Amino acid sequence: MEITDIEQLREIMAEPSPGLEAKNIPYLDTFACDFISKSPFIILSTSDEEGRCDGSPKGDAPGFVEVVDEHTLLIPDRPGNRLAYGHKNILANPNVAVLFCIPGTTETLRVSGKAALTADPAVLERLAARGKPAVLAIRVTVEECFFHCSKAFIRSNLWEPEQWVTPPHKVSFGEIYRARFGISDDEVKALEESLEDDSLDDESDDDESDDDESDDASLDDSSDDDESEDDPDDDESSDDSPDDDSLSDDASGVSSRSASRSSICWFRESISSVS
Repeated sequence: MEITDIEQLREIMAEPSPGLEAKNIPYLDTFACDFISKSPFIILSTSDEEGRCDGSPKGDAPGFVEVVDEHTLLIPDRPGNRLAYGHKNILANPNVAVLFCIPGTTETLRVSGKAALTADPAVLERLAARGKPAVLAIRVTVEECFFHCSKAFIRSNLWEPEQWVTPPHKVSFGEIYRARFGISDDEVKALEESLEDDSLDDESDDDESDDDESDDASLDDSSDDDESEDDPDDDESSDDSPDDDSLSDDASGVSSRSASRSSICWFRESISSVS
């Protein structure tokens, strides 16, 4: 049976305990500020004007999200894949939600409100990390703040090392591209090495790449999400990525093999431009 209204929902899920909703407050109290100061990882949720949603992981040193005051947060944006899903969503629909996590802590902090993008040089410099200013910043005006109970983390055993997959599960973008585009063993190896090198460069304080040029490009294209800095799997929605039709369209005169090579060239270029 599909649930279509609140009355049906409440027949299955009882009303919350009296007073429980009182934990929701429209500002950041001292407990929330303390939690944010210790959090190295967040998930930023956004949606576009049609309600299509995106959840973007972001991480840095604990406290990388700045509490400006009890009603304002600043989330720094680092060089990433420049797909800008979340950024474009914010421009279309400013409503956002942020989930703050602390490793080992089973409670989480949920904050929602209205977001805006800023490229104010003073703000970006203040949010610098590893000697580099933020590419841009997301300013969140807080409308709701509350702590979420620990049940999800307890049930999932997320922070229990003995419950983790051993060895850690590794996503191979080389193998993903092999399956999607039929790339060769050499191309798989080159792709994986490019990712590994890029990851090491990103962690290094001594990255000697042309930072000014890459940062300017990132400002123009608005890196996101991610911000998950090595997330080529999102390429399927990128305007620059080849689509399935381009890989199999014999009428174009481009062989599937050539298209595969082109996709790898595009992918390598997209990686190298992020450093």
